[in-house]
Amino acid sequence: MPKIATLLAMAFTVFSLTACDDIREEKYPNGKVRSRVQYVENAKQGVETEFYENGKVKRTRNFEKGKEQGESKEYYESGKLKAELSYTNGAVNGTVKRYYENGNVQSITLYEMGTIAAFPETFDMEGDPEVQGSYTDPRDGKKYEWVRIGDAIWTAENIQFAPVKGSLCMQCNVWGRLYDWESAKNACPTSFRMPKIADFEVLAKAVGQNPAKKLKATFGWNNGGDGTDEFSFGVRASGAHFAKSDVPEKARKFKDAGDKAYFWTADGKVAVFKKNSSDISYERFQPEFGASLRCILAK
Repeated sequence: MPKIATLLAMAFTVFSLTACDDIREEKYPNGKVRSRVQYVENAKQGVETEFYENGKVKRTRNFEKGKEQGESKEYYESGKLKAELSYTNGAVNGTVKRYYENGNVQSITLYEMGTIAAFPETFDMEGDPEVQGSYTDPRDGKKYEWVRIGDAIWTAENIQFAPVKGSLCMQCNVWGRLYDWESAKNACPTSFRMPKIADFEVLAKAVGQNPAKKLKATFGWNNGGDGTDEFSFGVRASGAHFAKSDVPEKARKFKDAGDKAYFWTADGKVAVFKKNSSDISYERFQPEFGASLRCILAK
């Protein structure tokens, strides 16, 4: 009996070692290893290593019970570091850094369980901050172009986020939405805010003389009112609506399209761009009227 017990114990030990040592590989057509990882109870466990066809490491990821967990790194085929990420229960979570092959940082992005939680910092290959780019609003997946002018980052197109009520849309992809005052307060994407008059004044100072002309789009303005769009700000003559709150939303109509653009400010007034003016003016606006919205990155 003792011998049988010993043999059973040895067999169990061998089985346990085999079960824990289930290393699986995927290979390229030429037989070289593409990836290698251990499986426990048919789920990935521990570090998975992926390789380029030349044998150099492409990516490492840590798994716990089949889900990515902890630190992950990506590499260029040259062996230089490409990205540093971290996972929680299979979702990207925390700060993600990406690098150019020359070693300079390309971007720094904060994630919360797979979703971008803040505006990414992006840099060119020399390490200088990017002056243009795109940003996806995590609320609805809409991608906005942005531009850096002076020390500020602005959305380079009109906001299109659709609140429950308080906005009007006609050819949203061209004009963006018109918002009443209340809906405009919450329409800016994550990390952005509604600009103040002071922000528009700083913007005008940053672009120099004839600011409206330099910021207006090169098309869409009536009677020779097109701008030069020297800073890729692209103001379009989206007009406004001047309907009272008791007018049904479907009955509200765009006015001044082609002639003017009105943008809400956090001061309750609107910044106005006109077809026949090279300057930006500021006007009082009834809260129920509809104006466009540009947003500035909050600091």
